[in-house]
Amino acid sequence: MRTTLSRCVSLANRQCLARRTSVQYRAIFSSELRTPPAMADCQGPLEVPSVRPHRVVFEPASNASALMAEFQLRPEQLSELLLHTLMHQTDHDNHAAELAEFANRLVSFDLRAISMRTASTILTTIVKYDKRFRGSFSKVIPFIAEALKVNAHLPLVDARHLCQAVHSIAKLGFDGAAARPALPALAAGAIPHLMRFRCQDLSICAWSYAAADARAPALFDAIAREAVGRVKQFNAQGLSNIVWAFAKAQGPCTDLFDAIAAESVSRLYEFQPQNIASMAWAFAKLGHSAPALFDAIDNAVKARAEEFSAQGLANIVWAFARADIASGNLLHLIANLIVRSERLQNEFVPQTLSNVAWAYAKAGVYSPELFGFLSRATIAALPTCNSQNMAMTVWSFSVAGVSAPDLFTAVEKEALKRIREFNPQDLSNTAWGFATSCTPADDLFEAIAHAMGNFKSSAHISDQILINTLFALAIAGHPELGISSGVARMLPEKFSQGFDPVLASHVHMWRMSLSDDDVANFEATVHGAADVLARCKALFSERGSSPDSALFSDIAKAIWKTRFASLFVRRVRCKVTSYLVDFAYEGQASGLKIALLINGKSSFMRNGNQYNAMTLLKQRILSAHGWHIANIDYQDWDAVGVNEPDRIAFINKALGSVISKSLDSSASATRSSSSSV
Repeated sequence: MRTTLSRCVSLANRQCLARRTSVQYRAIFSSELRTPPAMADCQGPLEVPSVRPHRVVFEPASNASALMAEFQLRPEQLSELLLHTLMHQTDHDNHAAELAEFANRLVSFDLRAISMRTASTILTTIVKYDKRFRGSFSKVIPFIAEALKVNAHLPLVDARHLCQAVHSIAKLGFDGAAARPALPALAAGAIPHLMRFRCQDLSICAWSYAAADARAPALFDAIAREAVGRVKQFNAQGLSNIVWAFAKAQGPCTDLFDAIAAESVSRLYEFQPQNIASMAWAFAKLGHSAPALFDAIDNAVKARAEEFSAQGLANIVWAFARADIASGNLLHLIANLIVRSERLQNEFVPQTLSNVAWAYAKAGVYSPELFGFLSRATIAALPTCNSQNMAMTVWSFSVAGVSAPDLFTAVEKEALKRIREFNPQDLSNTAWGFATSCTPADDLFEAIAHAMGNFKSSAHISDQILINTLFALAIAGHPELGISSGVARMLPEKFSQGFDPVLASHVHMWRMSLSDDDVANFEATVHGAADVLARCKALFSERGSSPDSALFSDIAKAIWKTRFASLFVRRVRCKVTSYLVDFAYEGQASGLKIALLINGKSSFMRNGNQYNAMTLLKQRILSAHGWHIANIDYQDWDAVGVNEPDRIAFINKALGSVISKSLDSSASATRSSSSSV
């Protein structure tokens, strides 16, 4: 009986189909989607319920409203309608209404009716959709997120569409915030099935979680275990994407990075410039040693430098500088390429400008033409620079010892207008950059000090940020701002867990720049301040002297043969400031103090004609505490030559001059004191 009935139904349907071919529709996806018609429409020979198939057309010119009105479209059909029809009709007057109807129909379904494929198709389409209509998906995105959670727990996860879904969530960024709650469930659902993921799926999945700033340590650990044995199967893009993702989101994974480094060395010819730059950036970011890989990257970039974008070259120079890899030839080649390429110069944005400046400063590679371009381009881009761009640029120019008065003037004006945008790190770097470049900027230093002091909690300010700011204020000649702004009040808390010798030395130099009244006020009003300052002075005093340089030894030999040899003592530590003086005379009766300071190349800015900030600070502090300074600079010493009598005569003249001036100054001070009495 059942067999006979089945045959009758089949026959009826075939007869129905034969009569109704004129109303069939085409499907634009692989499987035919059939929508049941009204039962009365089927005119079969038997009164048996039958199903008439419909093939629904989803094309750019299709009438979306009519399709939704005529057919009870299922979720997978709605996703195709969105992708193939609605997305191409954003210029229609009623498009917003059509999207609203689409959203209402979709969210009316049970979550279990939404497959992983359907959910990922909808999210991918939203990524590509005209951004003017992103708000129309406010109901759709959280609904799809819930559907993804349901799908993530199914026994067989659709790996390809799962990866597509998380990739779309990452691409949506802020607009996809409502979908982010699905990411933990998708990560948990993916882990048991990673062995079924293609290499491309593994890299896309890792990249997406990293790009979305979504923590998924268990997923990354599982991806690392799965990928390490399959590195030979990854293509170049997959390798670069996966190391980029780990560098951004997870941290080091020694086995995986070692395997990828070894695999990539012999395959760099397959890599696009962007892949090479991403690879270098990732290894440098994590500090993962890979000398063979960096050698290969060095050679590849030299051979293909003109194929790189400005962003790619910026990542390369940043990576080599961050990894402390000597690459002077490569950096000079890139600098020359940038300064002669209009294409590259037009591609630079504030972030790449500041990154390149930092890299060349960190690597100690100087290119006047490159820094000239960076200065001009940064000035032009200042309205679009963020606080980090400005701070890092002036810091880099200062460290590189590059004089750029126009740049610093422009940054000062812009920073004063936008000082509230600066975080503590930016404030500290800006102060350091202006101070160590010896650029006068009184208003800016005051604004920086008070902006730093306005942070309510010292938890936002690291030890190094705080102390570098105070030290910069001292170098700039405004140490008192550290007290008046309230910045210095954080010192006792920062040193409560111990004293870093370098930071303690900087605090001591700041303290020695203050007036006695400022020190007394600070110690009286800030609990624990006196103990901190005393401990910092002790640590500063414990610093050993550097080994004698050839310059120091040559000058010392000549000094012992001058007529002043009996007056001076080698390597004397000032009792008040704790500074080490190269050669010192301290008159017991007269109180006269003369400091002979030997200034090598490290005492000067890069141009070689101007003392650097540290040298000037030392001279200023010693002078403020009664020392008369005699300087012997390496350029002047080199100009004297190697003839011993000439060297002796040079030192006699230098010391005689400062002694004469010192005596005149002391006599003048004595007369002034007597007349006042």
